[in-house]
Amino acid sequence: MKPPEPPQQLVHPDELLLPYIEDSLNPEQRLDVDRHLSSCERCSSEIRELGRITSALRENKQAFCPDSSEVHQFAETGHDPENRISRHLKTCPNCLALAEALGTEQLPHSMPADLWERVQERLGIVETPRVSESVETAPSFAERLQQWFRIPTFAAGAVAAAILLVVILYPRDFTVPGVGLSSVTWEGVSKPKALLPRAAFIITFKDFTEPLPQKSVDEIYRALKPDMELSERFMVISPAELRTAAKSGDILLDPLRIGETVESLNKKLNVSRVAVLTLEASDGKFSVKVELMDAATGTSLGQRRESAIPDNQLPEKIREMVSSMMYAN
Repeated sequence: MKPPEPPQQLVHPDELLLPYIEDSLNPEQRLDVDRHLSSCERCSSEIRELGRITSALRENKQAFCPDSSEVHQFAETGHDPENRISRHLKTCPNCLALAEALGTEQLPHSMPADLWERVQERLGIVETPRVSESVETAPSFAERLQQWFRIPTFAAGAVAAAILLVVILYPRDFTVPGVGLSSVTWEGVSKPKALLPRAAFIITFKDFTEPLPQKSVDEIYRALKPDMELSERFMVISPAELRTAAKSGDILLDPLRIGETVESLNKKLNVSRVAVLTLEASDGKFSVKVELMDAATGTSLGQRRESAIPDNQLPEKIREMVSSMMYAN
């Protein structure tokens, strides 16, 4: 009598579940997944969970943006085997603008290895050790999700920063505001001769349907470079310290909870003054509010507002407003 064959191990189509939800599978693949889901409670449960996650993430449209390197490759070579990039560009003006800009520029094909090592060190990126090809390990749910929601590539020029400001965005189209760090180099800033109170600047962009162009953001940073008088009064907290504290969860950076953000900066980083800048755009001009906070007590030390500021006057106007508030307190 022929012995019964051992039961075949069920193979779960993990890599196809998210494309299944996004309706990006070909008909044959979709049929295979449908058949599998009809008899697999594990994958059916994961599909339901993915559905809830993607529904939430759809409110944050940039979470589904392709990596900037993919947009670059598409703009340069037209490489788009599944038409994923071209479909995305039809609905995402930000990525379309990036593709058009990349299409007119001659960018280097790769970043030098030594520069990438310095970028990794500055940003605190830890390389994931490669697993031997002979050892097959099933990626976790979070790892598979990471493969789809990638963080756009950092521009090399943004890494060489001496001091950074925290930029917190309030995009109107986003349910959950994004938090990021942006940088410019402030060369020649006077070093304090004595122990000075620490200060931090928080810039919030409210009701922006599209992010402020990086060039405009950088101009604001350059205008806010501490002069000698400010450097003799305060030590502006470094970007590396802010980034490390934020990534470790030591400090809170939440535009919807500014009071708690200021409190965490005081308790964890010993910040005594926080200047909170709120920018709003309307008809090509800007309104700016600067509020100086006593980080130890959470109380407002005063605020100043300006409206109808033209784009070309924004950096200097912000510098003037921040300086007047810092010098007065």
